[in-house]
Amino acid sequence: MDRLGLSEVVTLNVVDRIAAVQAGDATEIDGRNVRGLVDVALGAPDPRRVVRHEAIHAMADMGLFTRRAWDVLTRAAASDWRRRYDIDARYEGAPEAVKIEEAIAEAFADYDAGALDVRGPLARALAKIRRFLQALGSALRGQGFQSADDVFGRIESGAVGGRARAMPGSLWPRGP
Repeated sequence: MDRLGLSEVVTLNVVDRIAAVQAGDATEIDGRNVRGLVDVALGAPDPRRVVRHEAIHAMADMGLFTRRAWDVLTRAAASDWRRRYDIDARYEGAPEAVKIEEAIAEAFADYDAGALDVRGPLARALAKIRRFLQALGSALRGQGFQSADDVFGRIESGAVGGRARAMPGSLWPRGP
């Protein structure tokens, strides 16, 4: 949490197990964020990934994303990440805003692990072109010359976590 600029406002708690109810069934989950308390299950396959995933929820809850940055991430979630991470099936019946935020959280966890980009020299070149075109599209829509990678880079650097906190519940709606 230090690296993300969140250590003073988010508490990280490692627990044996986390019980939850999903789709009406009791189950165990790897992590959760409740009002700045991030729980990570000791048995999670990749605890660092879980922390990164839950950090997105904490930052969103605290109103740390600009509207422009959230719009960039929402478009990437809609065009790629919801499908890539099977969000609609995993969160069947959840509101759109929840599905979008879960897709963004999954993508950031992969971004941190270096697993978000396509492999191979041609794929890397195409990914760079795609990022450039996405950023150019953002600029043409008046959202600045930024891509989801740019926003994730600001999260990694601690710039988003270090922003002044919004009042809980005062954040513009994250959903459509």
